[in-house]
Amino acid sequence: NVKHELLIQPKMSFGTGHHDTTKLMIEYLLELNISNKQVLDMGTGTGVLALLAEKLGAKHVLAIDNDKNCIVNSVENCLNNNSSKVSVLEGDIDNLGLVEYDLILANINKNVILNYLKRFSKSLKQNAILVISGFYEPDLVDIEKEANRSNLKLENYKKSNAWCSALFKK
Repeated sequence: NVKHELLIQPKMSFGTGHHDTTKLMIEYLLELNISNKQVLDMGTGTGVLALLAEKLGAKHVLAIDNDKNCIVNSVENCLNNNSSKVSVLEGDIDNLGLVEYDLILANINKNVILNYLKRFSKSLKQNAILVISGFYEPDLVDIEKEANRSNLKLENYKKSNAWCSALFKK
């Protein structure tokens, strides 16, 4: 009963699809219509979310990570999955440029999310979506406050065990 099969070799990178935060992000991705959308996967790890976004019809996916091992691993995973619409870039939020995205995915920790929210908002088109995870449910209060200051509105959230994922709209 597999709709989208991905071959992921995690090596030293995060993101096999087995961790609660990755599962939550995948749930959101499967619910969204991302056909022909510009997608950013910030903190891509293995590239699993970027690759799934491509399989779901994204026009283009930029997968960024600041860890060289993750970059090497995500490039390998892109090759193993015959990816043609995922670009992998070593860097961080300062490497975004002026492109606006329809969807930003960020499965990273609370402190990084808090630091990046303002820039995420600037990088989203109007009515675009930000999906985040990598934090605990009690952290959502602080994240939502900062998101509101950045013109991002919490639409809903999901939890799995102690972990949380949230969907914001600009």
